[in-house]
Amino acid sequence: MSIKIRLILSYAVIIALTLFLGIVLIGSSRTLRTQYAAYERNREIHDLLSDINQTQLRLREALESYVAGNREKKDEYVVQEIKLRSLITQWQKTAIFVEELNQAAQYAARFRAFGSSVELVFNLADQGRSADADKMLKDSLLDAMEATENYSKSLASEKKQTSDQYWAQSKHYAQALTLLSVLLLMAIILAAIGFAINLYQSICEPLAILQDALHSVGEGQWRLKLNITAPLEFANLARCVEVMSESLSRYEAKVLQMDRMSSIGTLSGGVAHEINNPLSGVLGQAQLLLEKMDPNDPKRSHVEKIENAAQRCRKIVRGLLDFSRPSDYNFAPVNVVETIQSVLALCEAEITSLNIKLIWDSKGEPVPDVWASAGHLQQVILNVITNAVHSMPKGGSLTIASRVVRQKSLSIDPGREDAGRQMVELDIIDSGIGIDAEYLPHIFEPFFTTKEPGRGTGLGLSICYTIMQKHQGLITAHSAGIGKGARIVVSLPLQSPEPVPELPQRPKPRFQI
Repeated sequence: MSIKIRLILSYAVIIALTLFLGIVLIGSSRTLRTQYAAYERNREIHDLLSDINQTQLRLREALESYVAGNREKKDEYVVQEIKLRSLITQWQKTAIFVEELNQAAQYAARFRAFGSSVELVFNLADQGRSADADKMLKDSLLDAMEATENYSKSLASEKKQTSDQYWAQSKHYAQALTLLSVLLLMAIILAAIGFAINLYQSICEPLAILQDALHSVGEGQWRLKLNITAPLEFANLARCVEVMSESLSRYEAKVLQMDRMSSIGTLSGGVAHEINNPLSGVLGQAQLLLEKMDPNDPKRSHVEKIENAAQRCRKIVRGLLDFSRPSDYNFAPVNVVETIQSVLALCEAEITSLNIKLIWDSKGEPVPDVWASAGHLQQVILNVITNAVHSMPKGGSLTIASRVVRQKSLSIDPGREDAGRQMVELDIIDSGIGIDAEYLPHIFEPFFTTKEPGRGTGLGLSICYTIMQKHQGLITAHSAGIGKGARIVVSLPLQSPEPVPELPQRPKPRFQI
C-alpha cells in the first residue's frame, strides 16, 4: 500500500472518528438539555403547587378564625386569595402539555366554586348569623377545601416524582455521555498513534535502506539490488536507484571508452604528423620522376598512380590533422562546400566500400560562406555523415543539399521580436535504417545510442548540438520511421561582421516524424 493511500486512510479514519464523536456530543448535549429543561419545568410546577398548598392552608386558617369571631382575619384572607389566584395564573402559563393544562383548569374551577361558597359564609358572619356560618363552613366548605388541598398535594407529589425521575435520567445520561466521549477520544488517540507508528516505519526503514545503498554507490559499488517492496513510492524509488546504479556502471565504461578515444585521437594526430613527412617525400619523388620521364614511357602510368595515391593519402592525413587540432572556437567566414569536401575525403574509402551513392543538390545556386569555427563545423558534418554511412551497411544513397532561408524562431529572448535572419541550411539525407519514433526525441542526449555495444559512445550528436548552440545555429532530426531513412538539418548563420557571443543553454530542439 502506498504512502499516499495510507495517509488518506489515516486522515479518513481520524476524521470519521472525530465527526462521530462530534455528532454524539451534539446529539447527547441536545438530549441532555431537553432532559434538564423537563426537570426544570416539572420542578417549577412542583414549587408552584407547594406554594399553592401553603397559601391554601393559610387561607383556610384565616377563614376559620374569621367565622370564629376574629374579624381582622378577613383582610388576611383577601391577601391570601389574591396570592392564590396569582399562583394559579402562573401555573397555567407554565403548563405546556394538555394534561397539565387540564389539571390547572380543574384546580382553578374548584377554586372558583370554593370562592363562591366562601362569599356566602362571609355574608352570614357579617349579618351576625355566626352559627349558620359555622355550620355551613363545617358541613360543606371545609370538605371542599380539604379535597382541593388533597388534589394539589397529589399533583405536587406527582410533579416531584417526575422531576426527580428527569433528574436521575439526566444524571445517568451525563455519566454515559462522559464515558462514551472518553472512549471515543481514546480511540482517536490510539488510531492516531497507530497510524503515526505505521507511517514512521513505512518511511524510516526504506529511507535507511536507500541511504545505505547510496553510500555504497558513493564508494563505487555500482550494481545494487534493493529489497524494498512497500510502500509503493519507495519501491519505485528503489527501482530508480537500481536503474541509476546500472546506468552509472554503463557510463563508467563509456567514460573509459571516451578516455581511450581521446588517447587514440591524440595518438592518431601524432601518427598522421609522422606519416605526413615521409609521404611528402614519396609524393615529391614521384613528381620528380614524372618530370624526368618521357610522356610515352610505358612506366609513366605506374608513377602517376603512385602520385595519385600519395595525393589521396596526403589529403586524408591533412584532414586527420585538421580534425585533431585544439578545439578553440575561432569564428571566421567558412566555405561550406570546401568543408563538406574535406569531410567526404575522410570518409571516401568507407563510402566507396559500402557502395553508397553520393548526391550533391545545391539547386544550381552558389552556397554563401557561413560565420563559423571551421574545425568545429567540420566535426559536426563528419559526425552526421558518419552516422548516415553507418546506417547503410548494405549500400544506399547519401544526399547533401543546401539552401538559403530566413528563420524567425531562433531568438534567444522569447519576449523580443525577431525580424528574421538569413541562414544556410544543410540537409544530410540517407536511405538507411531510419530512426524509431520512440528514440527520435533522445538522439541529442549524451550517451544515447542505438548502435551495438562497442560501436559508439552516444556522444557524437550531443557534441554536435552543443557546437551548434555556440554558433547560434540549429540542428534537428527527422525520420519517417524504421526502414525509411533519416534527415539531419544543420542551420548556420551567414557571414557576420561581429563575433558570436557566448550564449546560454537553449531548450532541446523539436523533432518531427
